[in-house]
Amino acid sequence: PNATAAIFATYPRDYLSVTGGLLDQFLTTAILCIVVLGITDERNKVPRMAQPAIIGTALWAIIRLD
Repeated sequence: PNATAAIFATYPRDYLSVTGGLLDQFLTTAILCIVVLGITDERNKVPRMAQPAIIGTALWAIIRLD
């Protein structure tokens, strides 16, 4: 009955527990925050034009590893 439901939403797999889902979301959000804060910090001297590409690449990597 949910064959086309994945087009509009995501659903957890049968093997994913609530604790596993919370841990997954917490860790991936923390990693993304650290990357964004590290890249946008002016003391790190990352060129402004490179920041969106680096953040996008980090987001892509997090999604691929998830």
